[in-house]
This record gives sequence, C-alpha cells and structure tokens, in this order.
Amino acid sequence: MKELVLTREQIHRGSLILVNKSHPLRKDGREDCVPFRSGGLLHAEAAACLEQALKAAGALDQVRLVSGYRDRKEQEQIFRDSLAENGREFTEQYVALPGCSEHETGLAADLGVAGGGGDFIRPEFPGDGAAGRFRRLAADYGFILRYPAGKETVTGIGQEPWHFRYVGTPHAALMEERGLCLEEYAKELEAYPWEGGGPLMGPDGTEIYYVAAGGAGKVSLEVPEHMRAEVSGDNRDGWILTFRRG
Repeated sequence: MKELVLTREQIHRGSLILVNKSHPLRKDGREDCVPFRSGGLLHAEAAACLEQALKAAGALDQVRLVSGYRDRKEQEQIFRDSLAENGREFTEQYVALPGCSEHETGLAADLGVAGGGGDFIRPEFPGDGAAGRFRRLAADYGFILRYPAGKETVTGIGQEPWHFRYVGTPHAALMEERGLCLEEYAKELEAYPWEGGGPLMGPDGTEIYYVAAGGAGKVSLEVPEHMRAEVSGDNRDGWILTFRRG
C-alpha cells in the first residue's frame, strides 16, 4: 500500500471542478494554460486532447477555438458589453458572471466552424459536417457538451451547442451515457464514497471514488501500489479519485 495525501487546495483544482453561480472559481487557471493551434489559450491537457479529437474527426482545419481561457478582467468586460448591447435577460442566459465562468479555468472551449457565422458569444457550431464529426467523438477525448438542451434549470445557462468542457476520461463518456450535466454528475459521485461502498466503474476499467473533506485541511488515504490515482477537486468540499491500473 502507499499513502495518498489530499490537500484543501486540490478541492479547487482539477478537470472535474464544478464552476457556476453557486460555486465560484477559487483559483484562476492561467498558469496551467498553453497556446492552442488556432489561437487563444487552453489548459494544457485540454488543448492536447482537443487537438487529438479534431484530428480524429478530420476537422483540424475546419473547426476553430473561438474562445478558451479568459481572465477575470476579460470576463467582466464581456459581461458589461453584453448587458449594454443585448440586455440583462440575454446576458444572464448566455454569459456567466465574472468569477463563475468556466472560461476562467482554461477547461472550456467555445468552438466554431472556420468561416462560419455567429458572434463571439454565440458562434455557429452545427450538428453536421466537421462540427458533427467532432461532437460524436468528443466524449472519447474527455469533452462534454456543457450546456445541453433540457438542462437549463440545472446549469443556470441556456443551451450552448458551441460550448465544450474538458472533464477527462472516462468521466465524459459516463456523463454522456447517463445523460447527465456536470452538476448532476458531481452529485451522483457522492454515492461512491472511498469508505463504505464500491467504486463507479468506467468503461475502460477505471475505478472512481468520492472523498468528502468535511472541513478537513487534508486527508490521508492508503491506496494499492498498483493503482495510479488521478485527483480532481469538485470545487465544493471533496475530491474525486480516478484509479487506473499500472
């Protein structure tokens, strides 16, 4: 067995953090970002996986990153400009409050088709062609459609066919299979505690557990030597452990 130490700081970092109006971002994601091939910045892992997904879809030159990482100042400006140009109802439907935007994590990607229409806030990203091919492969590379139709009352954001969020594998596939948005998935994971229950099994053989912090500054766990643990916080009060063999 080996020791795995989970720290309070990790609760607010990782590919599965929930960021919305009820759970503001605690730490700006800029330091984890790299330039993306079509411009803008993305979290390094998300950027690599997005490029792989676009390549697999034959869409490298047909799909572009319209907006990736944004700092707080840029999000504030976008929110103010939209209020002035589009009004409060539109803005609250399509633009997250500063500090509550996934774009500040570097894990969110607003995508558009090369030469396509639409604006910065609502770029054109249809369900067919290169965009459609990417959609069908997105979960295999760790991406979910973050704000799908029918989940508006849960996410607090209107349907956004262009907004994809990197959550990693196998989580994206599990969410897609169950028809869950990130808010719902984060809640469901609580049913798979490290102590007192079995794991949620991923389709690739991964084991997923939830560890509640309960206000603790850090938690130490004894884990099998042969299991490699990936740790993400949930940006609430716990950690999500994804175990892979090897």
